[in-house]
Amino acid sequence: MANKGGIKSMNIWIFNHHAQGPEIPGGTRHYDLAKQLVSYGHSVTIFAAGFHYTLLKETVEYNQDGKKIEDKDGVNFVWVKTYPYERNNIKRMINILSYAWKLNFLIPKLGLDKPDIIIGTTVHPFAAVIGHKFAKKYKTPFVFEIRDLWPQSFIDMGVWKKDSLVSKVFKAIEKYTVKRADSIISLSPMTEQYLKDEYEYEKNIYIPNSVDVDYANQNKSLSDMNATFEQLQKLKDDGKKLFMFTGAIVQSNSINMFVETAKKLKIKDIQIVLVGQGQERVKYEQIAKDESLSNISFLDPVDKKLVPKLLDYADVLLLIQGNVQWGSSNKLYDYLAARKPIITSLYVKHNDVVEDIGCGYSSGYDNSDDMVKNIEKIYKLSDEEKEQMGEKAYSYVSQNHDIKLMAKKLEKLCKELI
Repeated sequence: MANKGGIKSMNIWIFNHHAQGPEIPGGTRHYDLAKQLVSYGHSVTIFAAGFHYTLLKETVEYNQDGKKIEDKDGVNFVWVKTYPYERNNIKRMINILSYAWKLNFLIPKLGLDKPDIIIGTTVHPFAAVIGHKFAKKYKTPFVFEIRDLWPQSFIDMGVWKKDSLVSKVFKAIEKYTVKRADSIISLSPMTEQYLKDEYEYEKNIYIPNSVDVDYANQNKSLSDMNATFEQLQKLKDDGKKLFMFTGAIVQSNSINMFVETAKKLKIKDIQIVLVGQGQERVKYEQIAKDESLSNISFLDPVDKKLVPKLLDYADVLLLIQGNVQWGSSNKLYDYLAARKPIITSLYVKHNDVVEDIGCGYSSGYDNSDDMVKNIEKIYKLSDEEKEQMGEKAYSYVSQNHDIKLMAKKLEKLCKELI
């Protein structure tokens, strides 16, 4: 730890397989937090892989050793080449394991400065396991960040059985990591009780997802255009009111709800627009085609930096998710910062604040009839009423979930542990 101009600076390592910058679609939680920490005088290195989990392709050009070191706005990224896959099968598990395996041998060769603290985050558990290994090696505090619970999230969704071998293996890995963590960051308030019930663990801090409010405002005016924006503009020119969802077209986002809602909608100038990519997209595009649904469109995702501009095209934003209890919605805070009315259909309350704020309507979980009623209700509101909803959304997110607030919480935690 060094002193720079009287500021005690920290060298922080973050292990997140799917971390990324703003140049491609997806979540940028750790890049956003790290950029703030760098502005406070700290050094942050993120260990990630360039193979994108929804685009299913490489987004990084590696050297012959299968690595790339890159500076993004002062944040150090160490990219490692992992095993590619095309579907959510055994090859994806090999991809996950290859991330930890390759970093295990790569990091000692890089000559990096000793970290003051290490954070390992579960998009999958092995990022936390390899993070703990290096925390032990360097005798530094280890922070376990829980974004998804393995195996509980998959048990909840019915993907794994509780007493299956795979569930037992990942439960043992979870126990190993929890017991060795100096502190745990949770993204869901429900995780705190889970940790108490399962492990009698109480050193938990709640740091949910957030949004860079300043960045969102600035990037609405970016001039970058691509096919997605051209298609949106055509829909607008045709007089359509755009009810937009952005995110991965995957099972956990209950994409079937959009199709069922489109079937039942009777208002001709409403267009449901899904902007995203994922393993379920081809399936649902075919269903929409077979059903002759002209009121639902599937568009390609845009770079994260263009999301504020993308959301500005929407008249109303749609937030739907399956039985996902343990995480914090990335989209929710992007939506709130966009100053648009929001309609939700979510399983857990902590990701469904729109009616409390007064910025939209909450539909019953997995209830397309309720979703249709709320779409029709918000459609009938005046422009002024919808504008007021948008302002309430923005006021809430800027006061409670600006990235700067979350980065200060993280900085405080790291300093206390050191």
